[in-house]
Amino acid sequence: MSDSSGNNPLIQATVFKQASVVYHTGDNIEITYYAGGINHAINEQNAIELLKKECGGAFKITNRSNSPGGDQYIDAVCVH
Repeated sequence: MSDSSGNNPLIQATVFKQASVVYHTGDNIEITYYAGGINHAINEQNAIELLKKECGGAFKITNRSNSPGGDQYIDAVCVH
């Protein structure tokens, strides 16, 4: 993006980051995603899809937590 002057390019940022893996060790996994705003349900669904992909299918959620900044964390165990 540009501010039309050509001298000061603007960088567009968003708080709607993609779901990502915090760690995946053996069958234990933690996923994080942004849990606020109008995209909350979509972001949560993307996190669940990432869990399915990383685990190769089934998983069991063992804990959910969040940060003051709006990040949600899902701890899970892959089920084989």
